[in-house]
Amino acid sequence: MRVSILIPKADPADQPNLRALREYDALERAGHEPEIMNVAMLHYSYMSAPPMGRGQLLKRIAYHRATTRSLALWTIVGKPDLIIAHDIYTLSAGARAARKLGVPLLYDSHEDWPALIGEKSRIESLLAQWIENSAFGRQTIHHAFAPCQTIAGSLEKRLGVPATVLYNARATRDIVRTDRSVARAQLGFSNYDFVVGYIGAIEQLQKGNMFEVLFGAMVDAPSHVKLIVVGGPNEATDELRVRAKGMGLQDRIRIKNSRPFERLSPFYGALDLGLILLAPLRNYVVSLPNKLFDYMAFGVPVLAPDYPEIASVLRDTGAGWLLGGWEHPVTRMLTLSGMLDILSDLGTREAGERGRRAFLEKYAWDHQARRFVDICESSISVT
Repeated sequence: MRVSILIPKADPADQPNLRALREYDALERAGHEPEIMNVAMLHYSYMSAPPMGRGQLLKRIAYHRATTRSLALWTIVGKPDLIIAHDIYTLSAGARAARKLGVPLLYDSHEDWPALIGEKSRIESLLAQWIENSAFGRQTIHHAFAPCQTIAGSLEKRLGVPATVLYNARATRDIVRTDRSVARAQLGFSNYDFVVGYIGAIEQLQKGNMFEVLFGAMVDAPSHVKLIVVGGPNEATDELRVRAKGMGLQDRIRIKNSRPFERLSPFYGALDLGLILLAPLRNYVVSLPNKLFDYMAFGVPVLAPDYPEIASVLRDTGAGWLLGGWEHPVTRMLTLSGMLDILSDLGTREAGERGRRAFLEKYAWDHQARRFVDICESSISVT
């Protein structure tokens, strides 16, 4: 079976499409012939850029239509038996090619795109809904994939097709753990330190001024609580260093630039607690962030907002604790500092072990790959 996997334009080194790469690997291991297709012209900023004037919006729509035709034509030439369109940016192209070839189309939606785009532009959110609905309106989409149940349910309701949850968790072979004592020695932490970490995009801390909440909580937390932040872009980490120094926290907060996942093992290994600090934006509230499963994979207990999808995983696994009332800005800093105080005395190792066990037994990609391949194969058999 030949499979064309369509992905948006992005630098594969800086922004690898992990879901697409996992799917490629699963299909190849099952004896199929996958191909990842990424047209350089495909404009990734379409509907993800800040709102522009009417003229600019119309230009972006026209550009999207043109690049959609290019990606569809490339796909048609390859004569695949199945097409998988990743995210709304490739859905129109996938639908066009699938209709021309008479093959099934699978839609892998990494986000609730109408909700995410709606944070910046109501008009473009409606365009996102139109793209999804128009692709389905011609009865092209056979099945959808989503990273969590809320988004899967939304796709089923909007599109009227079955949707399967594929968690954004890595394969077990991708997780190489560093001994805790070795990791702490490398990073200069003592056995008496309670090390809290945030590993991920700094952009998420900037939304809703989460970094101010985090640094403010560190001011009130006990002195043996230390914080390490690893993320990018580099100019954002430079800004955080200046802020930490200005608050007199330079001896308790360490800011490290972003680095490849393969070099993050010592940072995970040194942590007593992993933080997920997401502003209560609609898309964040219904999402399951990748870092949740990364923390669990490395045996790091998690402290996160009490959002439905995250809460479901943490309550089911016992892998961490929830920040109640996170939607109220006035109480965030007090809630976070209080939890850091409590957990630094309580201890967190058992929660980390439970999270690690849940990753190995349920969430790792190893458990999802077969389900994914089965859906791909069954889509062909019923066409």
